[in-house]
Amino acid sequence: MKDVKNYLINFGLSKTEASVYTILLKIGRANGYQITKELGISKSTVYQALNSMCKNGYIFMYSGVTKEYEAKDPKLLFLDFEKNYSENKKGLEEAINKLVPKKETTFFYRFEEKENIRKTIYEIINLAQREIYISSDFDLEEYQELFLKTISKGIRIILVTNNRKNGINLKSDLYYENCFTNCILNTKFLIVVDMKYCSVITCSKYQINGIYTNDNIFTEIILENIYRKIEKIENKKEELLKRDIKVSSLCEVSNIMG
Repeated sequence: MKDVKNYLINFGLSKTEASVYTILLKIGRANGYQITKELGISKSTVYQALNSMCKNGYIFMYSGVTKEYEAKDPKLLFLDFEKNYSENKKGLEEAINKLVPKKETTFFYRFEEKENIRKTIYEIINLAQREIYISSDFDLEEYQELFLKTISKGIRIILVTNNRKNGINLKSDLYYENCFTNCILNTKFLIVVDMKYCSVITCSKYQINGIYTNDNIFTEIILENIYRKIEKIENKKEELLKRDIKVSSLCEVSNIMG
């Protein structure tokens, strides 16, 4: 009988409740006086347990000259325990998920074709919440409306380019690389969003390829590539001053670039 009580306690019943259920299984239907006599504990403690067990559906109460109690069929009780466990497990998982932020799974997506590139650029820019780095010699005129909409949300766009068309009506931090008259344009597009997501797109005469990822190391490498271009451009402007180049960006605040 001790084992039965211990298992019931493990399922959430109090010591008194486990004793009451075990006694009712042993002697069958009984009133409070009989149960108290069998257990040898105070009447108030027994009735407190009986009320709680009736409320939880562990026992049944029958009204008459005196109230009598009967243990629920063990098979039905097991079903209740399973249901309660399942509900509590689900509730606990949901509570833990809210408490502990989910770690994003690292992904690498490869894509081809111009339309897929356009979709990817729109997708990654729409993820932005604070800051976007772009280094590109693409003609970005078709994305101008998207850029302006993004900037209007208070998101900073830092653009490095050697394509002079890209400065038209674009209110962003703009850095021009030197480009000779025979410079080939529309060959590369690098973008880093919030230091979390990045994409690299390369174009040749015969092929367009792209990678889109949230891998930390890959993103930091691309970000450093863009940042060094900015340093190079600014150093050319300020060769005599020999000062560190700062643009108040997220990567400077995070001290990634050193």
